[in-house]
Amino acid sequence: ARLAEEARLAEEARLAEEARLAIGFPVYVEKTVKGTGIVKQYTYYGLRQTGGVWSATQVEAKLRGTPGSDLLIFERGSANAKLDDSEFDAVKLTQF
Repeated sequence: ARLAEEARLAEEARLAEEARLAIGFPVYVEKTVKGTGIVKQYTYYGLRQTGGVWSATQVEAKLRGTPGSDLLIFERGSANAKLDDSEFDAVKLTQF
């Protein structure tokens, strides 16, 4: 019973730490592609910092001046995933 209580308290402390490092409103960012001048617009929802790594539960992306946007929803994952751009190739994303 003592170990279970210690585990519960440790989990509560961890969740409290994460809550202090979360942003409760959307964060809007614009990035301009070098050479082309295309402006990419990103809106991050559920932004938080865990172990020094920033992540979001949802990311909306669009190109300025074009209709529509893409919404990425992350249901689970790891701050240690070490992903690069090739992991997000459109062909790979549609294959299950």
